[in-house]
Amino acid sequence: MADTLNIVCPCCETRLVIDADTGAILREDRVVKREHGTLDEAFGSVRAKKRDADERLEKAFSDAKHREEILEKKF
Repeated sequence: MADTLNIVCPCCETRLVIDADTGAILREDRVVKREHGTLDEAFGSVRAKKRDADERLEKAFSDAKHREEILEKKF
């Protein structure tokens, strides 16, 4: 019988090396998953987030500018 057992978690793909006699975990190798595959994808994501933030800021300025007009119409 082998001295160690190699087990791969089906959920997170972590590889565990377990001592067969004691059941203690000897080593744990976690899979590192990156959010972006390439640098260009990362830059694209940052640009998209910046564009969305700029649009929200512009809308907030517009709403603040016309707030008095809107309140006068309501009351």
